[in-house]
Amino acid sequence: ALPLDQYGDAPYVYASLDGKIETWSWGIVWEILDFNFLYTKIGTQTLYGICNVIAYLFDVKVHVALLWFNAICGMAFVYVWLELVDRLFDGKALQIPFWLAGLTAPILLMFLGHYEVYAPAYVFNLFFLSKLLQYFRTENSHLLWQLGALWIICIKFHITGYLLGIPFLLTLLYARMPGFKEKLNWSFLARFVLLPLLILGAVVYFLILQSHDGPRAYTEDDLTVALLLPIYTPE
Repeated sequence: ALPLDQYGDAPYVYASLDGKIETWSWGIVWEILDFNFLYTKIGTQTLYGICNVIAYLFDVKVHVALLWFNAICGMAFVYVWLELVDRLFDGKALQIPFWLAGLTAPILLMFLGHYEVYAPAYVFNLFFLSKLLQYFRTENSHLLWQLGALWIICIKFHITGYLLGIPFLLTLLYARMPGFKEKLNWSFLARFVLLPLLILGAVVYFLILQSHDGPRAYTEDDLTVALLLPIYTPE
């Protein structure tokens, strides 16, 4: 963990992480099962609900439960990454460099003691992409149901999971509309997916949320406004 990192470490924001769950409450289960996808911090709520259950069952502090859960997510991430590399490349000459790239990536620090909420989101996002590749390799229609379920889980663990709805929708069109297969190329994606996303993202970031020139440090009371990091901040 990085105890002096005021921008990344959850204990600076959530003081309750240092305590234990002494009394059981079914409200904890509701935090896990709540599917209010309009709530921007649904991923934080879900993760801490899971950690609260772990903390109660094993009589440990919540931040310890968070470390345990993130470590489990790390093991899952490694497994999915290795499986994805094996599926993408034939022969050890290409597989080994990509194994090493994934197993030494800086984001793995998320699973190794850093108090953050992104660990399960990384795992399920990678799992979604792995299943997406598997579908285009096999065109097995049963994988579409799995992709739909994974998309919902990705949103549940982080609001940015909504973005995976774009490849999921394109995959559904690819599967159900035979004529769409010929249109699905890089030119089509650049004009009708990437360019509109860039324009929409710029409008939201600069004009609607005005996140480009704002604060970067938050407290528990105003954390819900911390949707996007600024380009410039006076802090």
